[in-house]
Amino acid sequence: MSDVTSDTEELAERYDRISNAQYTLGLHLVERMDVKEGEVILDIGCGTGRLALSVSNSVGPSGKVVGVDPSPHRIEVASRKLSDGTSSNLQFSIGAAEDLGQFPNASFDGVYLSSVLHWVRDKDRALEEAHRVLRPGGRIGITMPAPGSMAILRAAIVRVASRPPYASHVDRTVRNSKIDAEKLGSLLVQAGFCKPSVEVREKKRLHPSAEDLMEFYDASSFGNFLRFMPPDLRECLKADVVQELEGGRAAEGIELISRTIIATAKKPPQDQNGAPP
Repeated sequence: MSDVTSDTEELAERYDRISNAQYTLGLHLVERMDVKEGEVILDIGCGTGRLALSVSNSVGPSGKVVGVDPSPHRIEVASRKLSDGTSSNLQFSIGAAEDLGQFPNASFDGVYLSSVLHWVRDKDRALEEAHRVLRPGGRIGITMPAPGSMAILRAAIVRVASRPPYASHVDRTVRNSKIDAEKLGSLLVQAGFCKPSVEVREKKRLHPSAEDLMEFYDASSFGNFLRFMPPDLRECLKADVVQELEGGRAAEGIELISRTIIATAKKPPQDQNGAPP
């Protein structure tokens, strides 16, 4: 998954406070997956555990939710939610989408990657692992930004980064890992899933200020939001991007258009020979 070495306790706690957009989208995804009482569910890239905690209530005491995330800081914040002992059907551990080796084959009724897959470098491997740990007939759910999302913000970053002193320091090997809806559908089929349903949803998102916007994306990206720039220049670049955005801010704030891919699919109930795997 994404490099989480730049993540901090402060970023993780901030994300827990401000991730309402991701949380709301995750609730919609889980509803589309039709998660039922008594099921065992895997939350891949669970972050600070907000969505997993909600899903644990949906599956009830006879079910179970397991959350994994590569960031120790986010797992620490998530684990604090278990301190009162009210969620005995929920557990968190460090783990990455590309390697779910801690779980045996056919362990889960459902898995989801909510606002996660765009951070995963090896998407093929991640989907293969999700397929492996699902029981026959199990479901997968995915949400991720579509290409072209948040165009105003990205355009501002490109403009500022093309000026001195930043232009000569841009790391052009850092590539955008987003894929479009058609590609995601193809990857799901290649991984062995059937009946993929993939759609793109557009929604306006208003941030009261450019600084608020930058704090949101910094926390959402494990501190990697401006990873194409050397660490010693990132804070200056961030400040200049804020100034650039503030120059065009409307009275009510900065409005961005988010384009989100929402996908669900199933693991076939039988293998290719017609017998249970």
